[in-house]
Amino acid sequence: MSTLKMHPISLGRISRGGYVIGYEGAVPAGATVLLGVPDIQRSMDVTNQNPKDLLTAANLPRFLSLIGGHKTWWGAVGRCTLFVMRGTSQIAQSNEQPFKCPVRPYVGPLRPAMGRGDSGPPLRYTGTPPSYPDGRMLHMPAIDGCYYFAFANQFETNNAMRGFNCITYTGAVLGVDANTKAMSAYGTQLANQCGCTPCNVENKTLQEVRTFFSTHPMGSYLMWSEHHTALVVNGVVHEFREKRRGYNTESISQWQHSDSRWWVRKTPRQF
Repeated sequence: MSTLKMHPISLGRISRGGYVIGYEGAVPAGATVLLGVPDIQRSMDVTNQNPKDLLTAANLPRFLSLIGGHKTWWGAVGRCTLFVMRGTSQIAQSNEQPFKCPVRPYVGPLRPAMGRGDSGPPLRYTGTPPSYPDGRMLHMPAIDGCYYFAFANQFETNNAMRGFNCITYTGAVLGVDANTKAMSAYGTQLANQCGCTPCNVENKTLQEVRTFFSTHPMGSYLMWSEHHTALVVNGVVHEFREKRRGYNTESISQWQHSDSRWWVRKTPRQF
């Protein structure tokens, strides 16, 4: 009979380990506790961790690598079991608990073209009326070279929500940490957070913006209005837009939007 009982697994803050995985029961002195994902062959040592919360920021990368080893688990349901070992002999095993796995992380450079997506599930527009602020973000910094989709400091686990809204897309390209709150409202906060340089295009009409870019055809710029945020790189708009159901590129000379007033600043990072 198992001497350990695993508690139901819940999502937690990524900065604290991403999941709350706990158990109750006695572990004999000198024994080793392995967290199997889901078995001994794919496990990690959690002997010295807090029984109420086995994952930390330090061992989270190992846990995520075990999820990734299954390949089909991203955005699906995984399973965990605890094993108590004495040397190479198993002396106890807990019950199994399911958990929701993160959607497949983005692996690659942060650049405007990342909006096209990767080999994972398609990137979708994730902020829709009346919840525009609900756009998903990339957790910064990367974990083992992987950028995980997140919302409210927790992993996103629903493939239908793997994506961005307009400002979280631009923030992801510019490598902005969601904890700065720079993507929570208006483009001005994002521009200030990134240290974008004013170029005398503040509160201008779209036609005035086009005139500016006709004389500044090269360079990378952040452009925003009251309701939208985009990047303009070498005269081409890169955006994540509900109307286009996601990523869109278009020459600024042809690009249209219903908002009447716009701001443009040069980004420190040039693409």
